[in-house]
Amino acid sequence: MIQKLETRVHELESILESEQRRSQESDKNMRKHEKRVGELLAQLEESRRSHDQYRDAVDQLETKIKTFKRQAEEAVSRRR
Repeated sequence: MIQKLETRVHELESILESEQRRSQESDKNMRKHEKRVGELLAQLEESRRSHDQYRDAVDQLETKIKTFKRQAEEAVSRRR
């Protein structure tokens, strides 16, 4: 009877060690993926800032085009 219990204890200890290794590996993978998510979020934020800067530049150029177009139309109408 004692031998059976000792065998069972060893089995359970082996199972526990295996589960602890799996848990450690899962934790390691989770930290790795959390780091990657952080990196991707930083890239996304940088892309958003760049997009906003390009949008602002486009808006400014569109305003300049409208101004030049208006000035050209005024110059043509003054010559008439």
